[in-house]
Amino acid sequence: MEERNSISRRGFLRGTAAVALGGAGFALAGCSPNAEKQEQALASGTYAGTAMGRAGNVTVELTVNNGCIVKAAMIDSSETAVISDNAAERVLRDIVEYQTVAVDTVAGATLTSMAVISAAELALKQAGDIAAFKAGPDYPAPSCEDCSADVVIVGAGSAGMNAAAKLIDAGANVILVEKQGFLGGGDTMFASSGLAGGGGYTVYKKGIADSSEQDYLDAKKKTAEKSGLPVDIDCLTAYSLRSGDAVDAYIAIGVPFGRYANFSNTIIDGSSPGTHIIKRLSEQMDAKGVDYRLNTALVSIVKEGDTVTGVVVANDAGEYTISAGAVLLACGGFGNNEDMLAEYADAAEYCGLPHSGSASAMGEGILAAEAIGADICNMTAIKANNICHITDTGAVISLAAIQSVAVLVDDTGKRFISETGSTVHEKSDAELGLPNQEAWAIFDQTTIDEKKLISDYNDLGYFETGDSWEKLAEAMGFDDAAKHNFVETMERWQSTGVGNVEEEFGAKVASVFDNPPYYAALVKPAMQSTYGGIRTDPSARVVDSSGGVISGLYAAGAVSGHGCFGNEVGNGLAIASAFGIIAAETIASDRAL
Repeated sequence: MEERNSISRRGFLRGTAAVALGGAGFALAGCSPNAEKQEQALASGTYAGTAMGRAGNVTVELTVNNGCIVKAAMIDSSETAVISDNAAERVLRDIVEYQTVAVDTVAGATLTSMAVISAAELALKQAGDIAAFKAGPDYPAPSCEDCSADVVIVGAGSAGMNAAAKLIDAGANVILVEKQGFLGGGDTMFASSGLAGGGGYTVYKKGIADSSEQDYLDAKKKTAEKSGLPVDIDCLTAYSLRSGDAVDAYIAIGVPFGRYANFSNTIIDGSSPGTHIIKRLSEQMDAKGVDYRLNTALVSIVKEGDTVTGVVVANDAGEYTISAGAVLLACGGFGNNEDMLAEYADAAEYCGLPHSGSASAMGEGILAAEAIGADICNMTAIKANNICHITDTGAVISLAAIQSVAVLVDDTGKRFISETGSTVHEKSDAELGLPNQEAWAIFDQTTIDEKKLISDYNDLGYFETGDSWEKLAEAMGFDDAAKHNFVETMERWQSTGVGNVEEEFGAKVASVFDNPPYYAALVKPAMQSTYGGIRTDPSARVVDSSGGVISGLYAAGAVSGHGCFGNEVGNGLAIASAFGIIAAETIASDRAL
């Protein structure tokens, strides 16, 4: 089964499929010409099938009537904790539209879409003979004709879709291209904790003190000074002062932010914010009529004289040129490109590790911009995620949601680093030096109760558990010596007290774990993201190697070397969201939209 390549939203939405009410489901408005023949083979009714996906089971429900699949819905899935459900929705849409379970998988989400297809086939078999539903669909042939727009945006993550929505509102004709087979394939969909920032509706509604945009900026400046990194204070200021606008924009389209503490906006039920954000932004692309083109990759940037005038892109039919008055690159970093990691980031030790970031982060936007004279900067700055759990299926599950409370111990039952005084990257380096390059992350029932994402992972069996430290040590497989060390380690941690600093490594105790049962996640370091890229100014304009602005070219998100250093100083989700908005405003001003 091959991955399908198509070009545009208009082609993608054609046919008889319509969104069904209530969840990821699609209903048929009309039936196929072979309805009589199919009706003889299938019994009307609703059927469910389950198959194993990338991170867990996927259950699909099909409704059959008069020989047709009239509705397809994903009623249960563990995949959305790892990957956007846009890919699954696209497969369901195709099953209903083309009346077959032999639809193509979605580029960038092969394992997820294969699971949806398998689950749908198992469901349909319960209705009877499915021979008539096994023929490959007659997909429309993709086109590769040259075209033009006011603005072309490369990359449909949070930066790109935020910019597209704002530019459409400004009256611009926008084409959005995405190399994967679904919207939202960047790092945002993996965001599992919160959107950092100050200000915004939640802060002001609840009257939370010392949490304005300026307060957040002041805190970030202190972090920048302490880090010793070459932080671009102007860019740090630009995104920090728009962080409240970013969260308000998400709340306005239905992202259920509602908790706020320590400069972090989190989802009301403690679930992962990334999938909520991508789902709502994707809906906006349809609602606003954005011409988005999936399975369409950047080949090169077109520059005439000193001005960028468009891009060359490619789909399955070939290459074509999109001419535009402005080009916004929002196509991610290079965290999944091991050649670039070794050459540009001097990070060969992280090549070969699991990847917890987006598979689409291959750095093509950075290379294309460099080829036309753009400056690149901070390329050695990377983020390795130290707190990733590898499932039996090989899926890499980021447990960043427990980073602020978890205690880290090695296989001898002892702690080995300051959990609060070390950066994520420093923790990753420390884990690389441990036997088997793995550690245990310890937490208690409070985290399960407060964070739906972690509760869901527990239901999938990702953690060991015990109602005492001794029982937990046994579940972790510790021998007597390691068990003794572990019990002593955790009792010493508990006796330190919340808010106090323990003596061994200088960590500030965030939780004393007084709510059993206790949990342990076996974690490994994984390569996640990069902080360097195309140098930009605080307005998201691309800067060339001589320090001047390249006319017509802009960048936002992880493709940009904005100098805010992601989660070392700033916050990657907030940076991408805020700079997507900033880039759109700059383009609208520069182009007098």
